[in-house]
Amino acid sequence: MKRIAFLLLFLPSIVSAQLKTSGPNEASGMPGLLYSANSWSSLANDWDTNSVNANIVSNKIRLSAGANSDLTHYFSYKDSLAASHVKLTVKWKMTTAKTANDYGLALGFRSVNSTSLNHNVMIYDPSTGGTAGRFQVFFVNNGGSLTNLFTMGAGSAVSYSQNDYVLMMVEKNNNQFRCFVQNLTTNAQADTTFTMAAAGSGMCPANFYEPTIFSQGPAQTCEIDSIAIQVFEPQNADILVIGDSKVTGYEATWSNTWLSGLHKYYPSISIHAGAGNKIADALKTIPYIISLRPKNVIIAIGSNDVRQGISSGTWQANYVSMTDQLIAAGINVIHLKPMKETVLDLAAQRNWIETTYPGRFIDTWQPSTRTGFLASDAIHPSTKGHKWILDILKAELPRFLVNVKAINPNE
Repeated sequence: MKRIAFLLLFLPSIVSAQLKTSGPNEASGMPGLLYSANSWSSLANDWDTNSVNANIVSNKIRLSAGANSDLTHYFSYKDSLAASHVKLTVKWKMTTAKTANDYGLALGFRSVNSTSLNHNVMIYDPSTGGTAGRFQVFFVNNGGSLTNLFTMGAGSAVSYSQNDYVLMMVEKNNNQFRCFVQNLTTNAQADTTFTMAAAGSGMCPANFYEPTIFSQGPAQTCEIDSIAIQVFEPQNADILVIGDSKVTGYEATWSNTWLSGLHKYYPSISIHAGAGNKIADALKTIPYIISLRPKNVIIAIGSNDVRQGISSGTWQANYVSMTDQLIAAGINVIHLKPMKETVLDLAAQRNWIETTYPGRFIDTWQPSTRTGFLASDAIHPSTKGHKWILDILKAELPRFLVNVKAINPNE
């Protein structure tokens, strides 16, 4: 496997252009449109398919015989992404008559992490069943089971008739997950936003992921008219952070993480981090990161490799490959030492970083030895621990960064 009100103003460019770029739009300094198509001769160039019955008919994508219980019939964008802010928008219609059991399409961000799945998925129900016209939000975790987190109230349902065009959009922006549905034929619409939980419970933000379209079926035929993927990250960001849940928070809320605090001093930051991420997962995203041309990359990842029993030879080779590719592209790389845990011995990884990258690391191990640094799981930083990490970075980062100057958030 590989991998909106204002949006309505953007829709003409979605449905009138066919664009697949290897990197983001450079015109405005903000990537914006990564992929847009409204005519296809094949899915093979840009999409990977999994058990989905997808055919090209009159240059549109026809989907049939899906699976409405386990999200196993899908096609996903080939490039693995880690952008913290992304949108997937699809315009489609159901060409067969409605029944009580035909559930159209689902959109979401399918995790490519091999050991820590965090799929974020929205399903819009065009059937005649009990949730007709409403969307539902699901989270899929390690077990692969669907957890229904939200079902739109019946009073907000967006009614649907055969051959009506529907615009569906899912948006992930750090820990916010937005769902939007509009019947373009009737102009009825619904819009809602969720605050996703930290990695410890509930719906976690997708980590390294692929934008994905799921065929729900089981018997209807859906025709996709257009697809667009937008990412919102700055070109030439001052800092891009590669990390895991020790970056994005666990018990600590997002606003209390060291990364959130760092934004106050370096506003131009891209976040490529998520729960369960391993070095091999990050390695898949390096070509995309290079296309963003950040000035500096902070690498704060690796403990999950040790946790999952990845051999030291493997994770070290992946780490070196990741670092070498970034340096070869002219990007300055800063390494953070692993943070000490009481449930896992990371001393060998700490020593390897010290030896392999002398003078290029910041000692985030030292504050993690203090009482009160760890959250109750004895793995992640507590709110106090995140503050201590932020204090170290505020003091140490300026001597490592290139072409960047911190601002004073109090001025």
